[in-house]
Amino acid sequence: MSEPSKAGTGSSGELWQGRLAAYRTQILDKALIGVPLGLVAAAVDWIVRRLISQPWESAFAVVPLALLAWLAARGVARRALVVDRRYLLFLGLYVLAFSAAASGTFLDWNRRLVLFEERAPRSWLLPSRFGDWRYAAARRWNPPPLAVVLLAPATGRSQEAARLELVQLIAASERAGALGVAFDFYLEGRTALDPLLCQVVKQATIPVYFGYAFRSFGGAKELQSCLGDERLGHLGAFADHDGVVRLIPMYFGNQRRPALSLRVAQTLAGKDWSPPAHGTLLRFTQPARDYWRVSFQALVDRPSDVELLHQRFVLVGEDSASDSFPTPYGRRPGVLVHADAIYSLVKGASLRASPWWLGLVYSVVSCYLITSLAARGAAVGKLVLWCTALTAGLGLLAVVLAALAGWWFEIAYPLAAVWFLLPLALAFRKRTLAPVSGPPS
Repeated sequence: MSEPSKAGTGSSGELWQGRLAAYRTQILDKALIGVPLGLVAAAVDWIVRRLISQPWESAFAVVPLALLAWLAARGVARRALVVDRRYLLFLGLYVLAFSAAASGTFLDWNRRLVLFEERAPRSWLLPSRFGDWRYAAARRWNPPPLAVVLLAPATGRSQEAARLELVQLIAASERAGALGVAFDFYLEGRTALDPLLCQVVKQATIPVYFGYAFRSFGGAKELQSCLGDERLGHLGAFADHDGVVRLIPMYFGNQRRPALSLRVAQTLAGKDWSPPAHGTLLRFTQPARDYWRVSFQALVDRPSDVELLHQRFVLVGEDSASDSFPTPYGRRPGVLVHADAIYSLVKGASLRASPWWLGLVYSVVSCYLITSLAARGAAVGKLVLWCTALTAGLGLLAVVLAALAGWWFEIAYPLAAVWFLLPLALAFRKRTLAPVSGPPS
């Protein structure tokens, strides 16, 4: 009775050994392509991100990779559709081309620095609004201690009256024990009150920041002497072709004058806080509840309200149509856009670009799956359903990453890789399914 059992056990063991050997061979084949692919993709990402200044320049990497993939595809097309090393080479080059496009944000095509009141040129390759659904999924926290003071439109008021309001606000904020005060505008022209304003700024025991214009200062010598680089921050942002403000650069070339929002965030976060690196584009979000805000006129009418500025950083801006801008959260005064940027910096709530390899891994796995199904003769309808399921899964992954990690996962490039591969795989498969004529064996 024992002999048949031993024979059966031996057959079963040999079967498992054969399967393990086949698995090892398959893993080795994939590693021979996957490891070099990951290393090359990392090198391409590093080169593209550091050497290009405009998205369209990534074409210098995308086009050669696409040509190599085309040459590899011609070799694959001459034979039956089999997922072997030759086909994996084509697939690697194919995915690398999309990875390089993603690293260089190729679909943005052209990017130009603009101010709030300007509009960027139309980006015909990628409508920006198609990605705004991520903002609804982003995490939200309570805002930092900010107080927003809204001024009436400057129309009809003299420059002297406007300067006097600034003096009054600085003095009131200091008396109330505010953490500081920042003004969402820059000073132009000369007035008789400039020496007084400069004296108040110099004597203030709290931080006082102003915006600056991207041109000659144009103010009185007194203002130039008291508003040095340490008190200035830029007010610029990126306005997309649809006029919506989504990104705020932390620096505009001059690291001594970062964004006004970064100035305030550094003050609120303290010395141990690490500011974002030079070249960072902040994709700001909104807090769970709105900021405490009051009009300047209300502070004048109810002096007791000034005490509410205690232990808050005061942001001052104009409440007017000309100083309001469309954002992913609707039209908002510019000072509230800066408040959103401060919140995003202090709370770490901005939407940050996901790691470059995430899209690469998803593209490789998805494209390999579609190819394997096509090689096994799956029906066209089934392949389309799989592509649709992969698309839905990619969207769900982007929502989860935005909600849990605060990552902006750009799904356009993996989607393009999957759907462009589908007709290619079907075209390759025609040779596999084509009848072969010849003498009977």
